[in-house]
Amino acid sequence: MSRPILLLLVLSLALAAICTAYKMDGRQRCLCKNLYEVKPWKIKAWEVHHPSPYCDVIEIVVSLKYRKKKVCLHPKSEAWKAIMQKESGPI
Repeated sequence: MSRPILLLLVLSLALAAICTAYKMDGRQRCLCKNLYEVKPWKIKAWEVHHPSPYCDVIEIVVSLKYRKKKVCLHPKSEAWKAIMQKESGPI
């Protein structure tokens, strides 16, 4: 095997090992640490973050209309339910 190909292979294996170890450390890296209940009419825009290897819950981050602030919605709030209905669409 040529030297550049061997070097690339070793580097790829090292990066794969680092990525695997990073995922296996067991800690969640979710965006939302604090959850808020927000009235739906106060929401300007939202982003839905689906479960991933780094966070196993659905997170909804909303931008508020009258404040330059982004907050995370509480899963039991009215706004959460409304957004999830819009995201899932008609059945």
